[in-house]
Amino acid sequence: MDIFFYCAKYKSPSSASYQHGQIALAEGLVELGNNIYSNVNYWSKEDGWLFERSNNIQPSMCDIVVYNSKFLKENKVDISNINGGVNVLLDQLDEFGLMYREEVKKFDIVLRSHMSKWVDYPENYFPWPFGITNRIKKYTKNNKNNNKKEKVLKNYRVGHEIRSVADMRVVKNINNFINVDSQVDSFEEKPENERDLKLWKMTGRRHYPKYYERLESSLATLAFGGFFLPPSIFMSNYSLSKVGRKVMNGVLSKMYGLGMYPKKVGQWDSFRLWEAWAAGSAPIHLDFEKYGFLLPVYPSNLRHYIGVDLNSPDTAVEVFRDMKKVKDIAIRGRKWAYKHYGPMAQARRFLEMVSNI
Repeated sequence: MDIFFYCAKYKSPSSASYQHGQIALAEGLVELGNNIYSNVNYWSKEDGWLFERSNNIQPSMCDIVVYNSKFLKENKVDISNINGGVNVLLDQLDEFGLMYREEVKKFDIVLRSHMSKWVDYPENYFPWPFGITNRIKKYTKNNKNNNKKEKVLKNYRVGHEIRSVADMRVVKNINNFINVDSQVDSFEEKPENERDLKLWKMTGRRHYPKYYERLESSLATLAFGGFFLPPSIFMSNYSLSKVGRKVMNGVLSKMYGLGMYPKKVGQWDSFRLWEAWAAGSAPIHLDFEKYGFLLPVYPSNLRHYIGVDLNSPDTAVEVFRDMKKVKDIAIRGRKWAYKHYGPMAQARRFLEMVSNI
């Protein structure tokens, strides 16, 4: 099958337009024997490019044409002028802006990260998490199950609303049972190895071999992320959603004082979540089902990850009384993540969805 990908251009380490979801999907499609074409050369491999520009292959000649949100933010497109097969959009933005654009409604399928059951999406939207890439797979392949240190890795470099609340409600109590490693790599700390340096640049300064070493040796990893969503009435259009965020700031301060926390959360997915699963380090996150996260296949709380309810976090924290139980969660979680969200698993799911159009 011939598949054309529109990719945003790489500019610099601080403006890399890192297109994680597109990379993970294309890697799986290549492994399954499909042909990949692109508008630009993107994502350098040791033997060339994953996405390679071709003057002879146009989108109209391909079975599937895939866009992503990074490209769409930088370019205007009219998919009605493309005579190819199925048109797909990978929407991995933290915000909701694309959801309200008229041209997005014309796509056959929109695969959206961070989806929530609390949000009313257009009919062409389907949940699609970040998943595991071959780079993550390579740098977590040691999977030191027998040499895990009794520590929890906390490696946040960017502040999120949910992370701040989790610090208050969860992290300080976990410290009663296990050490929390808060060592963080600076954005400007460049890897010395030539290949690692290239990956550091292409990922927008997200690639750190030392981080993966700490990840592999940690029994569990904090993988919280995101912000509380405004009430549904504010999610009917983009302008109202921005107003809703301001309203939420006032409401939340009062709720915090009462020890109450909403169940509606956006921007919950992250690279760190999948890196933790791939490394066999039990992810600590909000309870997927209680908080309404939408996924093609759900993990099971306390079987594949440690799910937290911010209003009653003790159940999750108490797991750390039994380190063997935490280690078992990590081992099962790694197997589950590769089974359902490794590159080939994602690619098979993608092709099945496209075939049903």
